[in-house]
Amino acid sequence: MSTRSLHGSTALLSFLVGLGSTASPAAAQPAGSAAFTEARRDPPSENDVRLALTAGATFAYGNARTLGVNLAANFFVRESDEQLEIDASYLLGMAEAPLTCADDPMGVGCGGVVGGGRTGGFNGTWIENANNLMWRIRYDHYFDADNSFFVAHRGRRDTFAGLDVRLGLQIGYSRVLFREENHRLSLDLGVDGTLDVYTSGIASANRASATFVAPPLQGTDARFVPAVRVYLAYVNHVNAVLTYDTGLEVLWNVVNPGHFRFEWQNHIRSSITGFLEISLDVTMRLDAQPPGQNSPWAENPA
Repeated sequence: MSTRSLHGSTALLSFLVGLGSTASPAAAQPAGSAAFTEARRDPPSENDVRLALTAGATFAYGNARTLGVNLAANFFVRESDEQLEIDASYLLGMAEAPLTCADDPMGVGCGGVVGGGRTGGFNGTWIENANNLMWRIRYDHYFDADNSFFVAHRGRRDTFAGLDVRLGLQIGYSRVLFREENHRLSLDLGVDGTLDVYTSGIASANRASATFVAPPLQGTDARFVPAVRVYLAYVNHVNAVLTYDTGLEVLWNVVNPGHFRFEWQNHIRSSITGFLEISLDVTMRLDAQPPGQNSPWAENPA
């Protein structure tokens, strides 16, 4: 697999603590984390309203100096056969830049020569290495306990992935394949339309490239990706306080058949009290043709 193809991927590992999760007494299980996720929990059999707020942070100070902040919110309402869910999450990552010979030409290993190498230590400048905002709004209409039609909007801003903004619309059918006391497996089938607006760096590189040939529905500054969507979600209530849920989404570009996008989400949640829980969230994304790349699975941008 090419390194260029992995440029559009994002791996996220976060340690989250729910600060203000609330749920109605009718909920059979502890309310889940508000981390942005498509892995939906069991729809309640009666009307329900939930609000969950999540915050997490990591900080390292030593041989490496890094800071990470993760915020999320989830709002859920179910009334009769209608269901609405709104998610939003924000991630910020920073690291302190190390000293180089340019900062300290007489430092260890520099020998008075400016350029290259490291002297050890840090120069006091913190540099962003992650900054993304994601949101989702989904409406379901259930025509029985296990079947629904849905429409959803998803958005993302992630300049480190070359996206000034990503706007998507999804329409489809959702089916619960099986439901047991502590397990649930569901399937979404539908279509997805995604508009990607590139960052100025990606757009400028495309315009400057003499070999840039735009794929279908793609230009130098943006692209539109019509796709078939398949999504499989599994929820396992391991015990009264521990829940594992996972979801795999596959999007296939119907006008550029070699272009696939994958997103795999995993969440382990442990309830501490009715209003507090700890969550370990791992999200992996792979785009076979990330912004700035002409063809799927290519070794280089051009």
